[in-house]
Amino acid sequence: MAKSAVSSGRTPRQTSCVTRAPRRGPLALVGGEEFLAGNEPQDEVLIRAARTLGSGRQAFVIASAAARQDPDRAVATATAWFADLGLSIAELPVRTRRAALSAATAATAARGSLFYLCGGDPGLVVKTLIDTPVWTAIT
Repeated sequence: MAKSAVSSGRTPRQTSCVTRAPRRGPLALVGGEEFLAGNEPQDEVLIRAARTLGSGRQAFVIASAAARQDPDRAVATATAWFADLGLSIAELPVRTRRAALSAATAATAARGSLFYLCGGDPGLVVKTLIDTPVWTAIT
């Protein structure tokens, strides 16, 4: 008769319930002349990488860098560009630091398949996203 781990003096094997964070989608900072002919090969690489995460995850465009210019136009351009490449993309609404501090937005971001930071002022990306829950979720 085999001894149990406890009676033999050995520590019983511990099991743990570890919850792993979902794998993050690719993060791309593309500035200047994005969404123009010639960019398809690099964006198709991003799309393929995003699709490896499964079909139930949303791809996002982040218009933080364009917040001072015309972020609505940047989002509309990104949406049309990626639709032409066969990918539905939505805005992750983090145009302000307050939005980037939102736990709800961070939870949405944590389920993203792709994060595409479109052009504008790259300094705004840093000022808006650094040390925020959204940044943690996407990196």
